Amino acid sequence: MALTNEIGLAFETLKETRGPGLFVEYLPADEYRPFASLSLVYAECHEGMEAITKRIRDEAQHWFGRFPAPIVATAFNSDDDPIDVSDGNNRHDLLVYSHAGEVVTEWGRLGDFAMPPFDTSPDNLLRVYSSISYSTKEERRKEGEKKLKEQRVGMRVIIAILFFRRTVIPAAVALAFYVHPILGLIGLIGTLADAAIGGLRVLGYLPKSKKEKREEEKRRRMEHHDYHCQLNPKGFAALKAENLGERLRERVKQEARDLHSENS
Repeated sequence: MALTNEIGLAFETLKETRGPGLFVEYLPADEYRPFASLSLVYAECHEGMEAITKRIRDEAQHWFGRFPAPIVATAFNSDDDPIDVSDGNNRHDLLVYSHAGEVVTEWGRLGDFAMPPFDTSPDNLLRVYSSISYSTKEERRKEGEKKLKEQRVGMRVIIAILFFRRTVIPAAVALAFYVHPILGLIGLIGTLADAAIGGLRVLGYLPKSKKEKREEEKRRRMEHHDYHCQLNPKGFAALKAENLGERLRERVKQEARDLHSENS
């Protein structure tokens, strides 16, 4: 039976290493985007512009041969910025597609390309990407509902524990007094001891646990940073941008290392 209606197909993104510090990421076309996207990520690898240009072209043609859907290929540095291989003309994207049985390559910018026609029906996408795992909108909806249900169960368990501690235990102590004074006295002593320990910690008479000390130090440092950020908001914005950039670079580098080690 032909699939003619949109079903929200989402295919798995493919990642492959190309040596230390370099990997490629292929994002298949879908029902709403009539072309695939190929990223060559230079995390810790350095090549000249001529070598990068050749690699973009070779990779794009290789992936187009594997999956015959129009593809836009771009090289990125570790800051996630596109690498301009057009000598300042900002034409860093390569479009590869088929026309009249011939493979066509065209350099430019994604927003300026006249995209070739491509059948994005579920039937054709499943044929082109038959070797790639996928999910539908309905499957993702059910998976989301399942996770939400699991979270609700977890919340119920927490509420039940709190209810037991704050309601059932005091009630059991009161009942124990009614059944047998000694049992009630033991329960009362345990409850009062628990309350006393908590109170003494709040008042500072008992040494704080290592976890409490870590949380207190973390809170103190956050308040200290917040004070200085308010004094110098421009400096804070610059520092934040620098930290985010460094985090991104490290994440990309680590991803390249992981892919390379997995395939070594």
